Amino acid sequence: MAAIKQLVTSAVTTFRGKASRDWEPTDDIRLCNEIWPALVEAYPLHPDQYSHLAAFAKDQISKLRTLRPQRLGIETDIATLAEYLRTLINQPQENVIQGFQQFLQLDEESSADHNSVTRILGVLASLCLTTTIATDRDAEKADHAPVRWEKNISLQAAIDSYMERKDATEWSVSKSAIDQRLTLHNLVANYGFEVDWTSDFNEHLRIDESTKVLSIYEHKVWLYAHLRPNTECPLPRTAMEECLDTLNVLFPHHEPSTATFLKSRGRSFHLLGSCGRKSSRDLRDYPRWGRNLDQLLRVLEGPPSGIRQLLPKPKEGKLLDLVNFWIALSVAFLTGISFIFGLMAVIFAKMSYDVSVESLRLTREQYLLSLAQACSGREVPDAVRRFAMQLVSSHDMKKTIRMFDRIRTEEKENKVQQQ
Repeated sequence: MAAIKQLVTSAVTTFRGKASRDWEPTDDIRLCNEIWPALVEAYPLHPDQYSHLAAFAKDQISKLRTLRPQRLGIETDIATLAEYLRTLINQPQENVIQGFQQFLQLDEESSADHNSVTRILGVLASLCLTTTIATDRDAEKADHAPVRWEKNISLQAAIDSYMERKDATEWSVSKSAIDQRLTLHNLVANYGFEVDWTSDFNEHLRIDESTKVLSIYEHKVWLYAHLRPNTECPLPRTAMEECLDTLNVLFPHHEPSTATFLKSRGRSFHLLGSCGRKSSRDLRDYPRWGRNLDQLLRVLEGPPSGIRQLLPKPKEGKLLDLVNFWIALSVAFLTGISFIFGLMAVIFAKMSYDVSVESLRLTREQYLLSLAQACSGREVPDAVRRFAMQLVSSHDMKKTIRMFDRIRTEEKENKVQQQ
């Protein structure tokens, strides 16, 4: 056991030194290189390519710290623990647990330590493989079907068994050719899809039809590093190659729309290019994820979502749809114009009404002013002047008219009596 521990520590020190000679790494690059030595052998990349992978590593390290809070420095020992797990990948889980208890100097008779190591192994294996690895007690809690690492089998056997079941799933191909329109930018912009960036290799291209959420494995740099020649990885090479090809299909690095879309989502893995892969446009070359690609191709056969379903599609040669679109657009335009003119008519009618009311008020004021002027003459009797001014001040037109009619009647009667 001491010899194995010395060997692991020596290996970790070796690749740490190599990284520092190649370039001055950032904290994210240094962390990724320590956990995944294959990244050291890859060509030095821009630090942005490591940011999301490092964030995933930090999240898993935080879980490890929670599982064993009394063991200080678990985050600094992560590279050693990961390398030690790789040396035991072909051992049954029980043997690995025993080896880790000795490696971490824990009590082998303690059930608490045994359970703690079991959970640590699940998180540590998930970190190393960027794939959810569930132990017996954790498998039932997962929200999907993870790789189940049972007590009597090795981690490598659990992975191989899971991958074989996935590859053996039968499905029928609706059409073999992959449409050039099948890009994630097109699915999001025109068909209402949302992206769930995942760090779980086996969750790649999972589709939630109810919410239109598509899971995308985001660690292209991890695939690139582990697909290099003479690089060993517990995951099947063919599966990693197929995953990389699907990323190249959905994110064509030569399209500006893809670059703009990924930049808006804080991703830049399209800058890695095709990673030396010539992606096939034939669904039959995707035995693992062909079903998912075929499902996405069926989405493209339907109408776009939202307002875009009304837009014409001249490339598809549908003349009737094009004519119907322009007729509908013309009707909508004329309806809008009619609405605007109708609204203007209502506004002008209201303005005309306000002018009429104001004109009536001014006419009334003018009449009262004229009445007041007429009653101000000396020849007008005082009683008439008094009544007239009182009525003018009251602004009651009808009463004013009735009063003047009564005054005229009284004057006529007086004249008759005088005669």
